Amino acid sequence: MKIIINFFFLYIICSLAFSGCGTSKGKIPGYSTLNNQNFDVTEKADNIYLFKESDSLDFEYKEISAVESEAEKGPKEYLAESHLKYQAWDNYANAVINLKEETVQNTKRLKGQAVKIKQDSVFYAKYGRINDLNFLDDLNIKSKPESKTNPVYGWLIFAGSIFVILIVVFMTSVKVVPKLGG
Repeated sequence: MKIIINFFFLYIICSLAFSGCGTSKGKIPGYSTLNNQNFDVTEKADNIYLFKESDSLDFEYKEISAVESEAEKGPKEYLAESHLKYQAWDNYANAVINLKEETVQNTKRLKGQAVKIKQDSVFYAKYGRINDLNFLDDLNIKSKPESKTNPVYGWLIFAGSIFVILIVVFMTSVKVVPKLGG
């Protein structure tokens, strides 16, 4: 009976220890959680709006991160904008503000601030409602819903727990008796 109780407690301890492997993605670095009831960061945007430095910003937003991108001038310079939008989208932003474009030698460089805009009826009336994730196609990235946890971690927890239990069973069933004088 004592062995069964030991196994039970060992299983609980192992499960708790291994459960840390299956945590969710968590908070976005640099994203303040203060007063965010109007800013949803659990889903990625349907579109990334771009606002240049000269554009007026007459909407509520939360800053997320700085983003920048560059590409060679020529037929593929559109990739600079696609990559900039991807960076913002990947950080759960829905816009890039203060967008600066510069050309250095033969390279197009874009810099801006990724933000999460509060999109309400006033915003949509002024800027429109657009569903455009073509920048993912430009970069050959598939848009798929993210899983909060990897299902492999569940199997790792189970396998690790069984492994530890087997070790304990083996250690308790084998009695090591030192040989004396021989």
